[in-house]
Amino acid sequence: MSEMVQEKMFPSADLPEVGVSESQADLVTRMDEGQFSDVKSTAIAPAKLSHTISAFANTDGGELYIGISEQILGGNVKQREWDGFPDIEAANGHMQAFERYFPLGNDFQYEFMRCTNRKGVVLHVTVSRTQGIITATDGKAYIRRGAQNLPQIKSDELRRLEYTKGVISFEGHTTKAPKELIVESPITSDYLNYVVPSAQPAAWLRKQALILNDMPTVAGLLLFAEEPQAPLPKRCGIKVYRYKTREREGFRDVLGFDPITIEGGLYQQIKEAVRVTIEITESIPRMGDDSLEKIQYPRETLHEIITNAGYVMFNFTTSFDYNGTNNLLVDFSFNNSSSSANGFCHYTYTGGSRILHYTSNSTDGDPLTWSGRTPSPAEPNSSGSFSAAAAKITGVARRKPNRAASSLESPTSSPPPIVYPEREMPGISATACEVTTSIACRHERFARRPSTLPA
Repeated sequence: MSEMVQEKMFPSADLPEVGVSESQADLVTRMDEGQFSDVKSTAIAPAKLSHTISAFANTDGGELYIGISEQILGGNVKQREWDGFPDIEAANGHMQAFERYFPLGNDFQYEFMRCTNRKGVVLHVTVSRTQGIITATDGKAYIRRGAQNLPQIKSDELRRLEYTKGVISFEGHTTKAPKELIVESPITSDYLNYVVPSAQPAAWLRKQALILNDMPTVAGLLLFAEEPQAPLPKRCGIKVYRYKTREREGFRDVLGFDPITIEGGLYQQIKEAVRVTIEITESIPRMGDDSLEKIQYPRETLHEIITNAGYVMFNFTTSFDYNGTNNLLVDFSFNNSSSSANGFCHYTYTGGSRILHYTSNSTDGDPLTWSGRTPSPAEPNSSGSFSAAAAKITGVARRKPNRAASSLESPTSSPPPIVYPEREMPGISATACEVTTSIACRHERFARRPSTLPA
């Protein structure tokens, strides 16, 4: 009986233990403390460590390694050492606290890491971004900003966190504006005449929860008020800028014109924003083979970019079941008949390699006919190896716990550092980031790797 009680009280006995190599252990001890990772000593109390776990859960997730000691040498130089728990049982105090506030499951994963020639075992905590707000042992909610855990104490801070997490919606809040702004609006009348001709405005708006307690909601004003900017100042307009510069970040001195303000209801704002954007972009010529040429973009493309805030949806022709935990590989290819100048692509650094890529300029045929390592990469650095992710994939997969090896091939060599750590030029490999080239054909595979350490 006592053994059964002890097993429930001390969940660490059931956690997996993973063996790691010397090189992997070095990666952990040298890991940067930042937005998605942190290393701590076993001497730090579980209550304080709970601040980090809460911050990861409330922001973008992250990984915490407990068992790395740190000394500050002269000149603020830090020296770290693998200094884990003497054994798994020694971590029971930590696991009891964690299990109460951050129970083992899809959002929180725990495992012990052991290196043969290193001292003790390190507790590795993997935290996913949670749907709800997670508090630490002190009852406060924290968010992660760089390497800091910031408590959210004030009412406006907690409300903003609720908005960010989707716990509540700003659009669902009622306002003090008169309901007549949307009941008697010609936008409402035109919409109902087109969609539900027999509906009465007031009754229909209440049915759609756009009027609550005789007060219009934020969503109701945004959709159907003629000028929602009046009751919602500085919260629902669009400004269009153009910077005449080659720099990645614009600044006031290179503004092409005074910012254009677009107001009105949401439908009107979308239409006007698309029209203005098309007008501006197509007024900017590009250098062709012999002279400057006028640019023309598909209207659907610009409309999609503006209305979806940069996200492009890919609809699968065949659906499939996914359990949310297994590894997921996304194969992305394109095969254009011609190429043009490269742009830039935002990406989020993952702390490890996530892409297997190969590029070819019309010499190897359609990428959909490629398989394995055919065509063979010309340089090991430029293809056939993993490189830093060029785009963040959200809501796709979590790392699979309790695995130390990847089913995907390991890098044949380490890619060189990307020239601009914040962005990578699409259409070129990591070896050519300093030079703008044009490539018509590209084949990429994005993957979430199940390894417990950065590759």
